[in-house]
Amino acid sequence: MDVIAIGLNNNENKKELESILKDFDLINVEYNYLPFNIVSKKGLEIVKEYFSLNFIGIIHFKNDVSPFYSGPILREITTYYISKEYNKQILSEPYFFKLIDAIEKSKIDKFILIFANEFDENDGIRLESVDIKNLKNRLYNVYVWEEEYLILKSNTTIPENYHPLILEVNRD
Repeated sequence: MDVIAIGLNNNENKKELESILKDFDLINVEYNYLPFNIVSKKGLEIVKEYFSLNFIGIIHFKNDVSPFYSGPILREITTYYISKEYNKQILSEPYFFKLIDAIEKSKIDKFILIFANEFDENDGIRLESVDIKNLKNRLYNVYVWEEEYLILKSNTTIPENYHPLILEVNRD
């Protein structure tokens, strides 16, 4: 079950994000995930400890059945990429990208984004640092966060999502 989570290091950043989210009628951040049996819970807690974060919340569309599933957000980015790059259609940016723009304009100076399908405390992860100005470019891909591998014989690509991606997002 795909999740996108955001990690914040202080209460001021959480309040700033909550203020931003008031203008977003489709996206929510669910901080109260611990009582529920989500697949990535143990991994998220390790991230929280490792990066000394005060808060981790799962980003999801408000109208989703499960507040602990970010798959529709990822599909929206994938659809946007395919429509623009392959079909040469003009679409409005994904809603998640608009959230990134709002965070870029905010006072939030640093945060962590976690992308995972399943995430256990013993899993290897991919860790990258990215400036917030380049975050949308980093995620602008048919597979969004997943690694892409080429099968030479068929000249096709396949995604790999066994290793969660953690992005340390900073400002210059």
